[in-house]
Formats: sequence, C-alpha cells, structure tokens
Amino acid sequence: MLDINLECNALLLQQAIPGHCLKKHHPHKMAETIQIYSEVVQALTTQKVNENSTTHVNQWCNAVDRITDSLIEKRFVAKAKQLRSALLNAAQSEYLCHGDLHLENILQHGSHWLAIDPKGIIGDTTFEAAAFDLLSPDELKDSQHVTSEIIDRVEKLAITLRIDFNRLLAWIFLRTIISAQWFIEDKGEPNESLDQRLTLAKHVYPILRSSH
Repeated sequence: MLDINLECNALLLQQAIPGHCLKKHHPHKMAETIQIYSEVVQALTTQKVNENSTTHVNQWCNAVDRITDSLIEKRFVAKAKQLRSALLNAAQSEYLCHGDLHLENILQHGSHWLAIDPKGIIGDTTFEAAAFDLLSPDELKDSQHVTSEIIDRVEKLAITLRIDFNRLLAWIFLRTIISAQWFIEDKGEPNESLDQRLTLAKHVYPILRSSH
C-alpha cells in the first residue's frame, strides 16, 4: 500500500505488471499454485498487530450465532460453533492477516506475486490459508473425486506452510459457513455462489469427523 484516504475508503496500491491473477493457474497447475500461495502467506506473517488493528477474527466468527436460514443445515451450524471454540481457544501466533487471500487477490508482478484488497484481520496462519480456493466450480460438480481432491490439496498446503492439517481443515469449514451466512445476510446473487459454498461444506464435514 502506497497511500490511503479514509474519507473515501480508498487505497492506492502498487501496480502489478503484468497483473495476472494466481487463479489462472487453478486447477491446471495446482502444485505451482500451492507453492506460490504459500510463499505469499509466509511473506505476510511479518505484519505485526498494531494499535490500529481493531478487528479480530473472533468478530467474524460471531456470524455463526446469527444463522437462522434453513439453507445452512443444523449439523453444520453445530459443528461450526464447536470448531470456533476450539480454534479460538488454541490460537497460535497471531498477526495482521490479509483476511481474504483467495487466488483472485494475488497478482503477478514480474517474477514476484503481490496480495491486493486486504481486510486487515488479526488471526493466525491457518485462518489466513483457509481462504485458499480448494476447488473450481466445475470440480465441485464432480462428486466422485471431490473428497480426495480436498484431502490432497489441504495436505499439500499444510505441508508447504508447516501447519496442522486438521486445524487448517477446521478453519476452511468454519470460514465456509461464515461466508455462506454473510451471503445470505447480504441477499447475494446469484444463488449458485451460495450453493457452491454449501456444497464445499457438505464435502468437508465428513472429513472433519473422520480426522478427529
């Protein structure tokens, strides 16, 4: 970030050239995507919490207490609340995370990659990395291979970042449920986007149960 205008809620960011987003590698170059993504995550761990960092991830987690829509299954809500308590109570080294580090927020700049559109949320590495785009919309439709692909990619991401597989998977599920609730609250369109979130939660849920 080069400058900020609080009145206009505007950021002046370094221009990325050529500016290709990391999502262009997904899912065809998954190993390379995970490696680049992990390097960006690791670079961001140097962002220390300061007195102006007021939003903690626990505030985002409050969204699970507001879930009333039957579109989000009760078993998912119960699991999200259970995971929230476990994850927050066992929080690891926290720092000022990007907060929304999906693949479209990582742009190529020469031989390097830059993160854009930061939220600025206090959390840890597993929370940050849980924003990774595990599956493309087309892959989500292939129910035969979804589970194996989720496990494989979470394992590779956890190994590359040297973080716990179960903790990363738990944050992925919790963030998916939070995102679904925000989508419902915002009356988001199209509904296909909500369906994709809930489909991912459906496939992650049984892996969570079997991994504990």
